[in-house]
Amino acid sequence: MRTLIILIVSILSTFSIPVNGQDSIPAEPQSLVKWVTLQEAEALNAKQPKPFIIDFYTDWCGWCKHMMRTTFSDPGIAAYINTNFYPVRFNAETKDTVIYRGEKYWNKSTGNRPPHDLAIKLLQGKLSYPTLLFINNDYKFNLIVPGFQNSLDLEPFLVYTVEYVFNTTAIENFRTDYKQLSQPDTLKKDTATIHWMGLEQGLELQKSQHKKMLVLISTKWCNSGRVYKEVAFKDSAIVKTVNELYIPVYFDAETTDTLSFKGINYVNDGTHATLHNLALAMCNNRLVLPSLVYVDSNTDLITAVPQYHGAKDLGLMLVYFGKDYFKSMKWEEYIKSLSTKAGDSK
Repeated sequence: MRTLIILIVSILSTFSIPVNGQDSIPAEPQSLVKWVTLQEAEALNAKQPKPFIIDFYTDWCGWCKHMMRTTFSDPGIAAYINTNFYPVRFNAETKDTVIYRGEKYWNKSTGNRPPHDLAIKLLQGKLSYPTLLFINNDYKFNLIVPGFQNSLDLEPFLVYTVEYVFNTTAIENFRTDYKQLSQPDTLKKDTATIHWMGLEQGLELQKSQHKKMLVLISTKWCNSGRVYKEVAFKDSAIVKTVNELYIPVYFDAETTDTLSFKGINYVNDGTHATLHNLALAMCNNRLVLPSLVYVDSNTDLITAVPQYHGAKDLGLMLVYFGKDYFKSMKWEEYIKSLSTKAGDSK
């Protein structure tokens, strides 16, 4: 596949749906996605939590069938979904009685092609097919994606859900950034760039430059980490701020190198799956990928900021920590002060 990398290490979570009655999953057309019924998804989720992707379709929907034959038959897309989701197909016009979160739903509509009440509820009355619904385990996040999606269209929605980007970034902003990975001509080609270095090199350079260090912790399979490094950190304003205020370090959280930090040697001994012990230590043993770790000029940890942030928020954070605003005001106060200044300048 062009950009999507299968997530191997799971640090994320999901939800469950029970169902009564016969699930209407048609034998044709086939796909490479390993679809399960809602009952099966519930049982699997009880053993290993994962997010759900629910494909709302109808028997008469031509685009639904086309998406099965194309997008869901893409080997890369299918492998990513099979690894990271419980994929469910739901016939939006089924006559089955369905129990969802302790409540019964059925198709009590009349007329031609009546929709099921659960489809009406979950799609918030906006019934079009196909429509995909992404839901995580605590029911606090759901994302409705209507219409046919080809492989490239679908990728950012998958990553957005699996890597919890929804906690920090609006979907449209992330989609714009993510798509630049597969469209290199749209990436900024400014002369100035960030020269990422290894941790050991960064620590050595810090001895002479006495600058703060910015550590991007990610992995080869962390897709939002790749968007960080290859898109957000190529924004010209971001490049200028980083080069002015920081020593930029890229830290592969799966490295097997022995690394020394503040006089302590850290290894990757398999205690935390494939993740290096120093990566966890820098994030107070709460590593979420990707994470940005801010280190002061004395190599003391300032903080770790988890998950992906778009260029606008990233730029604000870089200045907030880089120019020591964090020492005199909380983040909320800093943002409020910027808004006040913007209002005064009008």
